[in-house]
Amino acid sequence: MAFEFKFNADQPHQKAAINNTVELFDGFQRLDTEAVILADEIIPNLPEGTSLDEEWLTENLQAVQLGHNLQFPDAAMPVRGLEMGTEADGMMLEGVSNDSHRAPHFTVEMETGTGKTYVYFRTMLDLYRRCGFRKFIVVVPSIAILEGVKKTFEVTRKHFQELYGVTNFKLIEYDGARLGQLRNFAQSQYPVVMVMTTQSFNRASNNFYKSTEKLAGSRLPYQWVQETRPIVILDEPQNMGSDRAKEAVRTLAPLFVLRYSATHRAGETPNTIYRLTPIEAFRQGLVKQIEVTGVSELSGLNVPQFRVEEITRNPITAKVRTVAVQDGLTSEQTFTLHGGDDLFKKTKNPAHEGFVVDNIGVPKDDLPGFVKFTNGEEIGTGDEVLGSRTEVWRAQIRETIQTHFDRQRRLNRHRVKVLSLFFIDRVANYQGQPGTIRRLFEEEYVKLQAQYPEWQGKAAGEVHKGYFAKKKVKDQEVYSEDVNQKADGDEAKEAFRLIMQAKEELLSFAEPTAFLFAHSALKEGWDNPNVFQICTLNQTVSSTKKRQEIGRGLRLCVDQEGNRPEELNLNILTVVANESYESYVANLQQNYTDDGEGAPPPPRKPSLSTARRRDDLFNGEAFQTFWKKLCQRLSYRIEVNTDELVQEAVKALTGAKYPQPMLSISKGQFVVRQYVLRLEKVIGQAAVLLLETRDSQAVSQVSLGITNTPANQHQVVLEVGADLSKHKSFPSGDPRRQHFRKFKVQKIYEQYGEWRVKFDNEVEISPSEPYWMDVQVTAPKSTLDVQVVAEAQPIPDFIGRAAAETDLTRATLIRIFREVPDGVKEKLLTNPEGWTNTFVSTLKNVLADHVADRIKYHGGHEVFSSPEDLFAPEVKQPQRELVDDETGKGLYDLVQIDSEVERAFVQRTIHDDGENVAVYFKFPPKFKLGLPRVIGNYNPDWAIVRLGDEQTRIELVRETKGTTDESGLRFESEKRKIRAARRYFEALGIDYRVVTGETERYWEKASEKGGHGLL
Repeated sequence: MAFEFKFNADQPHQKAAINNTVELFDGFQRLDTEAVILADEIIPNLPEGTSLDEEWLTENLQAVQLGHNLQFPDAAMPVRGLEMGTEADGMMLEGVSNDSHRAPHFTVEMETGTGKTYVYFRTMLDLYRRCGFRKFIVVVPSIAILEGVKKTFEVTRKHFQELYGVTNFKLIEYDGARLGQLRNFAQSQYPVVMVMTTQSFNRASNNFYKSTEKLAGSRLPYQWVQETRPIVILDEPQNMGSDRAKEAVRTLAPLFVLRYSATHRAGETPNTIYRLTPIEAFRQGLVKQIEVTGVSELSGLNVPQFRVEEITRNPITAKVRTVAVQDGLTSEQTFTLHGGDDLFKKTKNPAHEGFVVDNIGVPKDDLPGFVKFTNGEEIGTGDEVLGSRTEVWRAQIRETIQTHFDRQRRLNRHRVKVLSLFFIDRVANYQGQPGTIRRLFEEEYVKLQAQYPEWQGKAAGEVHKGYFAKKKVKDQEVYSEDVNQKADGDEAKEAFRLIMQAKEELLSFAEPTAFLFAHSALKEGWDNPNVFQICTLNQTVSSTKKRQEIGRGLRLCVDQEGNRPEELNLNILTVVANESYESYVANLQQNYTDDGEGAPPPPRKPSLSTARRRDDLFNGEAFQTFWKKLCQRLSYRIEVNTDELVQEAVKALTGAKYPQPMLSISKGQFVVRQYVLRLEKVIGQAAVLLLETRDSQAVSQVSLGITNTPANQHQVVLEVGADLSKHKSFPSGDPRRQHFRKFKVQKIYEQYGEWRVKFDNEVEISPSEPYWMDVQVTAPKSTLDVQVVAEAQPIPDFIGRAAAETDLTRATLIRIFREVPDGVKEKLLTNPEGWTNTFVSTLKNVLADHVADRIKYHGGHEVFSSPEDLFAPEVKQPQRELVDDETGKGLYDLVQIDSEVERAFVQRTIHDDGENVAVYFKFPPKFKLGLPRVIGNYNPDWAIVRLGDEQTRIELVRETKGTTDESGLRFESEKRKIRAARRYFEALGIDYRVVTGETERYWEKASEKGGHGLL
């Protein structure tokens, strides 16, 4: 019989997750195709101009949450209204759209291995059947997860056809090279799901946002998607938490968003509608049970050992793992080394005397990184691990292989193939030479093979394969985990096909591969039901990563026909762990329970570094002479051509957009709220308080903490010194944080046989004496913008306002107004204030451009600033904004940058020309050129003194931008300042030019370039 995965449509936990989502839309009348079709035959989820009512959604959400808590009391979740946070409400992707978007997010928490992907595919079909929704997008963070989603769709297709009778549910894998498929997505009248990686649409430069001939009409590719009002599913949203990722999701214009994961980040579970906790998954037998085999250090750390784990740039450091001595005890630790560091001072290990870092080499192309010491020792990232770590790995690998052999022998009669998964520390230790981990595996496999006759005839090289994710680096495909190694192409392709795409083949006895090796590509999204052993040859510290790794083996096993054997005690996952991993797994349930319950830590301030002035350069002739030249006080003259200015102004005013009169109509509800705060009991040093909330009307407004029940009870535990208003169970923005601002516990004491709590504001409560407080709140319900019918309104003195703002004479302004077309003047009557604002701002821009093109500077004798005023001996800056000056010619040893363009200018352009530079520096923010008020002050970027022919000095000022084309600059004010600055520095005899971070021969004068734009 051919292998075919079997699915049970009646699993209670999956049906609950599906029903909870669909019940959010109780009362929604199903939409047929004819009701929603748009121009170009686009079929959206909702008709144009309609939206989901948030108050109705809130009521349904709370009903779902209450019903869930009754059904699953052990996995209860807070009952709240609709939470609209940064994920749900905000701007679209910068560089693509200036629009904002608002759409609710709903969270589904399902333990790994319990059918999350199956659940959201089936949810799509239920939403189609019940509501008529048919456009869905699944967003995934990696190729591994994308392949897993595609595979699940493939193997469930027949099951869903039988269950729903839908034969035309299809999946589209988004491909930026095949944008025509977006038309198929937009026009499909049947349910369709498009799968996208976040990387394919999270940058304005992606093809998703570019014009293409493959799509007819004026719409850009992403606009075809937007018009469908898609339902977006985020698979593993904890990997999509950056601001840019959130903007990208909003740019899809989703109707609503569903978030599915087992390891959501704390604080990122808006509007939870289903929760299957790990404890419940274990208790209900939905996943494998876990057992642990721990392997600790075998050699007692007596064998010298040292390995390079990672080398980073900016700044260049090496992370090394070696043995340290502390309080007389040895332990293996990780240290970060910089150039000049003494390893002995860090480790206190006598074996490291004389190990002073001479050089750290960064990996480049196919060359490994390295750390070289002054004693001549050199250790590379590709070198074999030294010391006891190798023996620990050998023991872990041997234990895994033996457990695998034993388990396969027991499961043969159930026709279940056993798989083992190894997580390794670096790709080089498997793919590279000598490939320590691969060598250890094959050695131990051969040794154990002799004890298991059934494994005779299966060579060691045939039974294992590895899969490691790739990325692009300088047009080369390299492994993201270790850019020093490249794999044999055919072998890598076959491993990818077998592990990621041919799950049925991998589960067949006919396929010899049974041992899989991965770095991090399989830590989430990928799973195989027959992984029975997980061996961790890496150091995993994060509890989330541990959960993800363990999750690869939690799914219940299947036999050769795809059925799940019914016999008990078959589904056991063995983790062969290093000591830190073992200690975590031994307390797995407790860690799972605690994970994510606490409030996230407050944001840390950026770490500061000190940039130190190089006084030899600061006091040198090159800098001092240049500075005096830079700081000559100039005067300027502006030759305004009134006739040309008038014509420029008339042209700009004729083409300007004048706002129509609009009113914003907001509707709200006035609510009286009553709080009742009472002491329930005292446990140890803590008081258990019950806060009851009653509202004058039964409405549903989350932003105010109002529920759709007459009373809402909330239990809070506080110790002395704790502030009720800051309690972790009150979410950010909760009004209770304001209403209880002065309720800080002063003392908990007993009086007359009854416990009491006293707050700093002198309020006291006890079980018999609760505290009552009434507050008045307004619950906003809707906001509507409407255009006002034009009627006679007073005309402001727009001529006087413009004269005050621009310094133009009233006669010139009146002349401009007279020459403006009558159609523009008539708009003044419909919206006088809006028209006046446009009139004044347009004239300011016209005048600023006029001045920037005609300003002339002269004079230049008095020096207006001492360098001591602007260049302190030491300057503290956020570390992330500093780069090392490797030329030795920077005025400071660390150079402050404001953008990646500036980073490239310093680290490539200046660095490559360092031998010709006498001194360079970034202008401090306080250095401003005195440009006319209408243009605004200007702070240039870079000053460079460069040695020319015969050691002559060239004095340069360079402005760094992403482009040298003036039309490419985003703001008109930037262009004006650059034009005026060019004239300013010309008067000083200093060459000024705009460059990019990649400009070659940046020192050439602008006049020598003969180009255009800003050159």
